[in-house]
This record gives sequence, structure tokens and C-alpha cells, in this order.
Amino acid sequence: MLRLHFTTADLARVRITSLGPLAETELALRNLQEHDRRAVFGNWRARSGPRVRADGRDLARFLAPAPPGGMVDLFSLTGPADGIDEAMDRLRAVPHRQLYEEFTFHPGMATRRAPWLGRVLERDREAADRLARALEHCHEVAVAPYWDRIHHHLRAEAVLFGQLVAHDGLAAFLGRLQPLVRWRAPVLEVPGYRPWQKSSDVHMAGRDLVLAPSVFCGPVPQPFARPHGRQILLIYPALRDLAAASTIWADPTGPPHGAAVPQPLIALLGRTRATVLSAIAEHALCTTTQLAAHTRTSLASASEHATVLRRAGLTSVVRDHKHVRHSISPAGLALLATTAAR
Repeated sequence: MLRLHFTTADLARVRITSLGPLAETELALRNLQEHDRRAVFGNWRARSGPRVRADGRDLARFLAPAPPGGMVDLFSLTGPADGIDEAMDRLRAVPHRQLYEEFTFHPGMATRRAPWLGRVLERDREAADRLARALEHCHEVAVAPYWDRIHHHLRAEAVLFGQLVAHDGLAAFLGRLQPLVRWRAPVLEVPGYRPWQKSSDVHMAGRDLVLAPSVFCGPVPQPFARPHGRQILLIYPALRDLAAASTIWADPTGPPHGAAVPQPLIALLGRTRATVLSAIAEHALCTTTQLAAHTRTSLASASEHATVLRRAGLTSVVRDHKHVRHSISPAGLALLATTAAR
């Protein structure tokens, strides 16, 4: 178990962030090597795994090994980047000393490192370029086809964090993450985490705690900290239900997800209202105008159906300056999951 100890001042520095496509790519490589949660990731693994080339498989074994091996943290070296090209530019600019330390921090890393990856530590430019190309390819086949959906899902998670913390305090958001974490003031416990080297008790001591949701993380939140850094990063799984998973991992080459509205849901709500509910689940935080476009209905019709769904507790709204954005509620997700299963 990992225990993070807070003071009152430390709690004021807790925030949430999106790590960007490089982090999701590394975590995806780790996820591809696992066999758990097949209902959530089975379709994505079956579609993406065979497309990863040999260099990508080398990266998966080295950068993101299955537990208990330590995970190489390239995304903290580069910082959050909006696109994979920007992330690769930053990776190429990382000082060699920092890259060397990251590639050698775990005692068992040398045994899982392919020879060409070892040449990266020798300042071999060709090997460094090969590393970047392999990461770009892994992103292209495993993450990029779903990135818009992933981005919307993670953004919705960040908005929810802001809402809960503003209205009910940080404990309300941490309570939502149970049993992944347990908040026992002033200590945050991560029950499933097994530190491989350091103490199980970590005192924040003025450092920031940065929460980072990830669709590929899990099932145990993962902490990362740079030596002498001013923050501790805690990545936690943001994809925990079948309805959201089926939306995100819908075949990007197939028909729009909204075309496959469950028949039991149509029988219950009517075709248009069921389509509106499915579209809100698929397009997290869409405006009413966007909702009308997704469902191919008039603005007035989309607004009417969205209002009925919200009053029934199946959706909620977030006010973003002058826009009202729609999001699915837990009750709405449960209804989608139940009707889809039938």
C-alpha cells in the first residue's frame, strides 16, 4: 500500500491535468501486455495489438513492462504536449543525463532492453530517431484512431473534478475514486500499489499532488515523481464502465457509434430520445448545437430531448462561459450499459 501524507497547505495544491498523447501511448503499451478487464479493453487489444510492429513490441517490454517492473517515465521528462509531434520534439531535446537516469533507474531494466535501445544510451542518433519513430507508430495504431473520444472523456473527468471540488470539497472527488484510493484525512491511501523500492509512506512536504486520469491506466493508480521534483503525479484509471468503453473503442473504420443505438433503449425512450442519450454519452461535453448535428435533428428538438433527459437524471449540464455542455450521468451510463447488454 502507498500512503501519501498531507498538511492543510498541501491539500490546497492538489490539481488535475491531462498528460497528453505520449503518456497515453506509453500506458497503452503496458495495457496491451495485460489480460485483465477484457470486457473494457478486449476489443481494443484485439484490434490494436496485431498492428504494433517489432520495434513497438520492444518498447512495450522495456518502457512499460507488466508489473512488478518499474515503468520508464518519458512523459514527465517531456511535460504535457498537445500532440505526438510536439512530444517527440521535446523528447529529442531532453538532456542525455536525464534520459540515461530514466533508462537505468530499475535494477532489472538492462535484461529487458533490446540492443538497439541500449544504443540510445550511447548517444547513438540513429537509435534515438528509431525510438521516436517507434513511439509515433505505436501512437498511430493504438491511440490516434480513438484520440478525439479519449480527449473528450478525459476533459469530462477534469470538468467533474472542478465541479465536485468547488461544491463539495476535495474529499468528494477522492471519495468517487474508491476503492482505487481511500481518503483518511490527512492520508491518501492507494491500497493496490506495491512500491518496488521506496517507502510506503510519502510525506508531501510542500509538493503538489497532480491527479492525471488515463483511459489506459489500471487497475491500480500509479505514482511518478522526479528526483528533487516539486510534484508527485498520480495517474488513475478514468475508464471504469462498459458503456463508456464501448463508445471509446467503437471501430473507427466502421459506421458512427450513434447508428447502433440499443433496441431496448429505443423501445423505452423512443428512437430520437434514445439517439440523443447515446450521442451525449459518445460526445462528452458537447453543446446543444453540436448535439443537434450529431443526431441530425433540429436545434429545438435536440434541446427539448436533452432537457427531458436531464430532468430524468440521465444527463447533466456544465456551463462553460456562454455555452451549456451536456454530459452523461452515472444513471444514464447504467441505462445504456443495461440496454446494450440485452
